[in-house]
Amino acid sequence: MSTNDQNVEVVRIVMIKDRHLSVRINAEETGLDKNAVHRILTDHLHMQKICAKLVPKYLSVEQKVNRFEICQDLLGGLEIEPQFWIM
Repeated sequence: MSTNDQNVEVVRIVMIKDRHLSVRINAEETGLDKNAVHRILTDHLHMQKICAKLVPKYLSVEQKVNRFEICQDLLGGLEIEPQFWIM
C-alpha cells in the first residue's frame, strides 16, 4: 500500500519544506498518487486545510497604515517579552 511509513516520511519532509504546497504538487514531488498523499496528510500527519487566504494586490493608504501599526505593536510586544513568538 502507498501509505507505508517510508511514504509518510517522504510526504512529511516535502511538507516541512513548504506547507503551502497543494496535494497535487506534493504528489508530483513525491511521485505518489494524489489520493495517497491526501490520506497521508489527513490520516497520518493529522493536517487539514484551515483556509485559503487571499491577499489584495494593492492596499489602500488606510490599509497600509493599519498594517504598519499592527506590525509596530507586534514588534513592541516582542521587545517587552522575547518569548512572545515561541509556542
